[in-house]
Amino acid sequence: MNPWCNRGKIILLIVVIAVSSLNCYLLKQGIYILDYNRKAVDIDSMLRDSSDNAKLVEFLETVKEIRRYATDSVGLKKNKNYYKYVKTDRDYLVNVLSACDKTSFNQYQWCFPLFGCVPYKGFFEKKDAEREARKLSAKEKDVNIDEVDAFSTLGILSDPIYSFMQSYSIYGLASLILHEQTHATIFIKNQVRFNEEAASFIGTQGAINFIKSKYGENSEQYKNIFLAQADYETYVSSLRKLYQELKSVYDSKVYTKEMKLAEKEKIINAYKEYISRNYDSLFKTQRYKRIEKAKINNAFLSVRMTYSMNLDLFTKLYVKNNSDLKATVAYLKSLKKVKSKDIEKIIESEVNK
Repeated sequence: MNPWCNRGKIILLIVVIAVSSLNCYLLKQGIYILDYNRKAVDIDSMLRDSSDNAKLVEFLETVKEIRRYATDSVGLKKNKNYYKYVKTDRDYLVNVLSACDKTSFNQYQWCFPLFGCVPYKGFFEKKDAEREARKLSAKEKDVNIDEVDAFSTLGILSDPIYSFMQSYSIYGLASLILHEQTHATIFIKNQVRFNEEAASFIGTQGAINFIKSKYGENSEQYKNIFLAQADYETYVSSLRKLYQELKSVYDSKVYTKEMKLAEKEKIINAYKEYISRNYDSLFKTQRYKRIEKAKINNAFLSVRMTYSMNLDLFTKLYVKNNSDLKATVAYLKSLKKVKSKDIEKIIESEVNK
């Protein structure tokens, strides 16, 4: 097997990196991506050689099953994503930096060829993310670094599965693959929130539907999903409320900058104290326990709202399409041809017909 498969695409990526104003950042991250691509092993060949490793075989077969489901039942693009496996010592993939003004939710933007402008920037080495975060902090920005387990190259390369994903639940694995395959299927340049919310909704709803089809709606696997979903809804809802409370302060014409900063600290501390005091009555699992000690600031909140501010709109669209995810995906794919920048209003119009 040639480890440098998809050589034409790899060369194309190198050219893009090389001509992008000799951008050292893109060059360094590109080298990591190419190295992972070089190490990637075809899943089918692994299955032939790993018959004595039942756990690995089950994982790889599940990946193939989810991949088929993504194409056949959800209507996502069929490509070479998740046909390969990369062994790594890490338990996540990249460090993602986001930044925001201290007294508004105006997000800092990074612009890249092909991808457009986005409010986050990924680094394979955490020290690089921390170095850039310090520069932005010196410019009076709130900064946030998250450890992220996957990203999409939008079909430029074949995105692989990583060894640390073996520890994920089947629901978590399905959600991740469907989320990233949505990016490979539906991507509109400079429409970050639409892209991320569409992927979040399709990833979550698709994973729910997959578990239901695989195990049945009376199964423990299916019922257990809703514990995780209930906690996620509680978490996101609490962050939306915190976001709106802070936004009302930032939008005030009366408060000075110093007053806004003081009120910001007071509101965030009160939120964390409330979560800490009421955690067991709010949540059914321990998944969000770390929120009590998280470094919550405008960057932390704004990047999470990028994925979840208006997810209800996608739920309404799904219901409008008779809870048919494939039909919902088909409609969202059609929006790639729309010239308007306000895609949210177009979806609202469709929902209200």
